[in-house]
Amino acid sequence: MGQKWKLPLPQAQENGTDYLVAEDDIDGTGGAYVYYLSTINPAQGFDSWHETLAEALDMAAEYGCSLEDWQSMPPEA
Repeated sequence: MGQKWKLPLPQAQENGTDYLVAEDDIDGTGGAYVYYLSTINPAQGFDSWHETLAEALDMAAEYGCSLEDWQSMPPEA
């Protein structure tokens, strides 16, 4: 099972996204997914695939966050 990280955003986005989840690609590509999620509307969300985990975690900068803001999640989460 891959590793997961959560990033609460300092401000909800116009589309409702208020946190991100990054996860290793379990298909073994060496890449990672970032899920853009909403606490208010969990059914509404989208994802993006990145060639490396480092690239995925760099998404934090787009939201005014840093790499240190990512929080490790338990594998079962």
